[in-house]
Amino acid sequence: MGGDCITTHLVPLSTGIDMVEATMRIACGEIPDLERKLEKGSAIRYFSCPVGTIVAIDGVEEARKIKGVREISFTKQIGDTFKTVGSSTDRVGFVIAQADSAEDAVTICEQVCREIRITVK
Repeated sequence: MGGDCITTHLVPLSTGIDMVEATMRIACGEIPDLERKLEKGSAIRYFSCPVGTIVAIDGVEEARKIKGVREISFTKQIGDTFKTVGSSTDRVGFVIAQADSAEDAVTICEQVCREIRITVK
């Protein structure tokens, strides 16, 4: 299974296939349901942040209202120190979007990344 929300979010949002359930069924010797139920696009983008202590995260509520946004999540909070990205868990957070095409989903994610402002000191 793919990490970074590929299996848990992106594949189901674009195909309608529950990859986690399918993997469990295979592990149990059962036949998984791999029939495509959706013809959509999905995308994920990670928030960029300069090195420092996070003092504010603004624009989140406005960004959640953008059509196609399925999830906005943060792994760091105000008061946390951001250094550099060495692994997935080092990221500040991400946005996941769903649209009629992958290109449109990417556009939504990029719009959210412009809307959300992370201030560090």
